[in-house]
Order: sequence, then structure tokens, then C-alpha cells
Amino acid sequence: MKVLYSRVSSQSQNEERQIQNTDGFDYVLVDRCSGLIPFWERPQGSQIKKLIDSNQLTHLEIHSIDRLGRNTLDVLVRLQRSWTLLFGVNYKKIADLLLR
Repeated sequence: MKVLYSRVSSQSQNEERQIQNTDGFDYVLVDRCSGLIPFWERPQGSQIKKLIDSNQLTHLEIHSIDRLGRNTLDVLVRLQRSWTLLFGVNYKKIADLLLR
């Protein structure tokens, strides 16, 4: 299953700019909430987690990495936690391998 994810910060914002080309996606999921809300606690973020847990998600595309969180550091921390949670991957181990 191929999913496109995006987020706008408020109900009044329009997500159309972020979801221009949706051909080939099974689902287009958009959250309307603050980037301060952890990804897995967002309505569509939790849906993505369910798709991952059920091995249905084969491709996840995100409009822009800043849609995952509030700022770059926040996004990096969330990615590290997610990789560890989902895949048992420790980003430090990856960094060590890349720096060899």
C-alpha cells in the first residue's frame, strides 16, 4: 500500500498545495494539527502506525519532512525514536557504520 502524508497546522489552512500529485497513491492522509503533537498520536499518524503494524504499508511519502514535527531537531528526534520502535534500528549504529 502506498500512502502520501501531509499536515497543516490549523483547520483553516488549505492542504491543496501539499497534495498536488496524488496519482498512484492508495491513500492520501492529512492531519490538521500542531506539529507539537507527536506523530503517532495524530489521527492520521496513528492510522499510518496501524498500517505499518499490519504489514500493509509498503511506501510512505511525506510532502515535506517538516510536516512530521515542529522543527528540524524535533523531527530528527522523532525519526530516531520511530526507527527504533518500528525497526529496532538505532540511529547511532547507522551513523557509526556510515562514518567508518
